Amino acid sequence: MRCQAGVTTTDARRVGEALARVHIAGAGESYEKGRFRIGDLLVRLDHVAASGDPRFAPFVEPLRAHLARIEAARDPGLPGGLIHGDLFRDNVLWDSRGEIAALLDFESACEGTYSYDLMVTVLSWCYGDDLAVDLASAMREGYERVRPLSDAEKQGLYAEGCFAALRFTVTRITDYAMRADVHGPRVVKDWRRFLRRFEVLEALSTKGVREALGA
Repeated sequence: MRCQAGVTTTDARRVGEALARVHIAGAGESYEKGRFRIGDLLVRLDHVAASGDPRFAPFVEPLRAHLARIEAARDPGLPGGLIHGDLFRDNVLWDSRGEIAALLDFESACEGTYSYDLMVTVLSWCYGDDLAVDLASAMREGYERVRPLSDAEKQGLYAEGCFAALRFTVTRITDYAMRADVHGPRVVKDWRRFLRRFEVLEALSTKGVREALGA
């Protein structure tokens, strides 16, 4: 597996190519609706609010507002189909030659837009302390070597990326931060890191996200 500091533009380009192949291979296949649509995320926020946990309850209403605004900004006509939904660094294995050996963990595979899936992958591979535009641009380039993006998809990268960042913010609160440590050490997945990704994308806006990805 690659650590964040070890990801190169060549790696990012290869991951982009691999993701596009997943999208092409899944065309015409049946798929489920998925567990992380806006309604699902709002239900999770209901649980956070009901918990009364002072660490998270103050974030419920701002997150609701962000989700409503970003969902309204998403283009319902964007191309989509079967997506991976979770192509993080620990779900890609590499061989000794630096080639991708395997893609793992299709547990979250479901219906979705291809640009959303691309932005999930960009946010997981191309972000350290900030968005690494060289990696993000290389990943988009690799993706388009296999499956070119329409102009509508490029225009939608901002909203799809914001929704992806909010999705992982919410699920990391409910699935990790709020869970009691009853079975030993937990995997640390800091929800605040994805909230920060959302803030970065918001500051960039539609034009800035396109420029960052070279789209």
